[in-house]
Amino acid sequence: MTVDMYGYHLELNDSVYAPSEDTFLLFETLKEELGESLSECSVEYKNYEKVKSKALELGCGTGLISLLLAEYFDVTAVDINPSAVKLTQMNARLNNMKMEVFQSDLFDQVPCGGKDIIVFNPPYVPIESLSDTQQDITVYKRSDDKKDIDIDGGIKGREIIDRFLAHVNNHLTDNGVFYLLVSSNNDIDDLFRFSSSKNLDLSIISKRALFFEVLYVIKGTKCLPIRREL
Repeated sequence: MTVDMYGYHLELNDSVYAPSEDTFLLFETLKEELGESLSECSVEYKNYEKVKSKALELGCGTGLISLLLAEYFDVTAVDINPSAVKLTQMNARLNNMKMEVFQSDLFDQVPCGGKDIIVFNPPYVPIESLSDTQQDITVYKRSDDKKDIDIDGGIKGREIIDRFLAHVNNHLTDNGVFYLLVSSNNDIDDLFRFSSSKNLDLSIISKRALFFEVLYVIKGTKCLPIRREL
């Protein structure tokens, strides 16, 4: 099935998480952020063909977010789900966008360093709140533990999020930024404390209230060491 979304043509299938409220919030926040940040830069920077700033999307799914990033950056998109990899490749071709797409469990197959922007809409639903109905939403499941990889975030919904936060520093440039979608069910105060222990500086830049949770987009950067003048 092909749908039009935010000006892009998207092929969808039942084995890949379809864009939903979390995707829409992240997309709209990024579009606003990119418009504001690029408007403050030189013409040379705004032309990504000249600068080739590098972006990475983890958990690309249908590829909608990667299509937006490809308007500005040299994009790499990865997903643990091989069906999502194929679907993102298909949607890139459908929209005449160039990007590198391959299978990876978070950063496992991604070389360290060099990314100016990293975006991740993770599985964030706490395992303790998943009903039997919710556990059947996604067709693609891991062969080892049968977990619902598109929505099951483990205890407090933090298993995948914390893995991301523990390693994102190794893949950002010094001035790089990342954008992370989280839920009010993910113990936000503890998430900020954990991030600080990993030398990350976080801020909430947008949110959207749903009837059972609040979704947040968090912007993060490295906490760089202070240089002292001699």
